[in-house]
Amino acid sequence: MTNPFVFHEIVTPAPFDLSHFYGEVFGWQFQRIDDQGTLYAIRSSTPGCAPVGLLTKTSDKPGFSQNTLFYIQVKDIDAFLPKAVALDAQIVMPATASSLGEWQYRLAVLCDPQGNHFGVMEPVTRAGQVVPLPGSPFDFNEIVTANPEALVARFYQPLFDWTVARTGTSEAPFYTISTGQKTTLSGGIAKINAKPGFHAYAGFYIWVDDIARSLEKIGLMGGEVIMPEVTVPLGDELVSIAMFADPQRNRLGLIRRIQGAKP
Repeated sequence: MTNPFVFHEIVTPAPFDLSHFYGEVFGWQFQRIDDQGTLYAIRSSTPGCAPVGLLTKTSDKPGFSQNTLFYIQVKDIDAFLPKAVALDAQIVMPATASSLGEWQYRLAVLCDPQGNHFGVMEPVTRAGQVVPLPGSPFDFNEIVTANPEALVARFYQPLFDWTVARTGTSEAPFYTISTGQKTTLSGGIAKINAKPGFHAYAGFYIWVDDIARSLEKIGLMGGEVIMPEVTVPLGDELVSIAMFADPQRNRLGLIRRIQGAKP
């Protein structure tokens, strides 16, 4: 399959301050990209690999409002964007070329027909050569939306080379996403319900080996627990998940795989 989740971004008012939070809680390392302090690359845990994400400062430019974004790899953005627009997507940020150190990126940000923002990115290059996908702490990607069935059937399945399977109940359907890049499921699309933590959301989950300990660190560093740890089925796996807000109110998830391979 050709459309894995490849990059993750937190667009936030003060990325420098937030880098301390994520560094203390998760041990992430950052590389400052510009002199203005608006871009901090999240380094891969594998030495020499391309960054796995960004902390980006909010601005009035299109695509830079406060948000959490996952990026999906596409072969050719210029060919992809008209297809997405034909399926009622809106282009939030047009195709843009950028560099993070020695790595070159070409990406765009869109809004799907139900108002969820996501990014697309061509394969990352270095000196003109495509580089392998880096290891990443971001282990699951999720959209919680009003009508997941329509969004899957009329938008995401026609656009991306994914295996999508419906699970859950008729009242609370959940669609799992496999990109074929790893043995575990890479994402899901769920329906909004009245349970805590289930308002409209498009974002991602961070892999941790101890959710309770991570939530404790989050609280000590000024974050807030939005949904406490729960254990749920995910395809053929069993996972524990939780939701939190960081000190700048960005909402993210935590995930621990109980059955199945560690990412």
